[in-house]
Parts: sequence; structure tokens; C-alpha cells
Amino acid sequence: MYAHRKQHPEISRNSKRIRRAKKMEAGGSFTEVEFISLCFKYGNICLCCKQTKKLEADHVIPLALGGSNGIENIQPLCRNCNASKSTKTIDYRY
Repeated sequence: MYAHRKQHPEISRNSKRIRRAKKMEAGGSFTEVEFISLCFKYGNICLCCKQTKKLEADHVIPLALGGSNGIENIQPLCRNCNASKSTKTIDYRY
């Protein structure tokens, strides 16, 4: 099982994301394919620092503040920018 998770990290990330959203009672969901498509739409760069780094899904309106877990509330940010944004509501999408 560990080897499978290591070979397919997107499955593990998606499972954690869904579990967290259910715990926060947030509606909506998105797939890994939808997130990859969203990243492609924005040129595969972090929308905050404009650098080409490994991207992760950031909730524009955080789940902790009642935001949805749907793709319409997601923006691609690098880990550093996502962590520095914390629970602020900042929309970098254009």
C-alpha cells in the first residue's frame, strides 16, 4: 500500500483533501484532472509569485471561513505562497 501511494501521490492528496472538506462540512469537490486543467489554464505558474514551481490547490475563500471545495474556489499556488496566505481571502486569478 505504501509503494502504491508513493507511486501515485495525487491519489493520497485527493483523499486528504476530500476528508478535510467533509470534516469542515464544505460542499463541492474537484478531481486531480480538473486541477491539472486549471493549472494549464494559468500557464502552470504560481498565481502569487509568478514562478514555475510545484503547484498545490489553494482555496480562494478558505474552508475555515465557509468556502467551498469546488474547483470554482481553487487557484494554483506554490507551497510557500499558499502557506503565507494562510486563512486570508485573496483571489490571484485573472
